[in-house]
Amino acid sequence: PGSDGGVQLRLSAAPRALREGGVTSVVYVLRVRNKSLLDSGNLSVTATLPAAVTLSESQPAPTTTNGNVLTYSLG
Repeated sequence: PGSDGGVQLRLSAAPRALREGGVTSVVYVLRVRNKSLLDSGNLSVTATLPAAVTLSESQPAPTTTNGNVLTYSLG
């Protein structure tokens, strides 16, 4: 037995509500997928947002936050 690829992590970002001289928001999408036939164990993902970015919403909520560093415990 073995794995068929392990854990896959993808991050994408898309600007929203861009207005000249106005507030700019960005939607980040972080996708984690276990491509293995085996349990991924105690997996956590840490994302560091740029200094000028303020988190307004996250689904699910981060397990911990420290400034702009978000940590998600996934299993």
